Amino acid sequence: MPIGKLDRVAVAVRDIDKARDFFGDLFGITFDPVIDDHGAGVRVVYSLAGIELIAPMPVDKPFAHALTGFLDEHGEGINVVAFAVDDFDAALEHFAARGVRPTAFVTAGPGREALFSPADTFGVPIVLNACPAVHPMTTAALNPGTTEALGARLEPAAGV
Repeated sequence: MPIGKLDRVAVAVRDIDKARDFFGDLFGITFDPVIDDHGAGVRVVYSLAGIELIAPMPVDKPFAHALTGFLDEHGEGINVVAFAVDDFDAALEHFAARGVRPTAFVTAGPGREALFSPADTFGVPIVLNACPAVHPMTTAALNPGTTEALGARLEPAAGV
């Protein structure tokens, strides 16, 4: 069960504008416009280089709470290394056969992501995702208000 490719590296930050300017200058890349995703309670920006910057908004939303907790515990830095997979269920079985089970799932429309604890993966916060040609997380983020319409949600995995 090979992974398809590296989808993105998400970096949790407190000031998304400052981080966008810094990484844009450092790597010589352009980011898309910053998106305020009020449904998830985060500000997010993507680049074609595969870098996602994400910052919590001061709202009462599960994503915002989880990201704030991450920043409080770990500080700014890599929050997720996401890999695309062609067969999501087979990938989950492959990981489970090696004792690595998801801690949570994120869904947005037809897109699905499984989050794994860094404690189980040598400190790497891995996400596996299966998405159609246009990544639904991008669709949700680029179209304000679609987070709820797509049914985007964060759910703990069973037994966690």
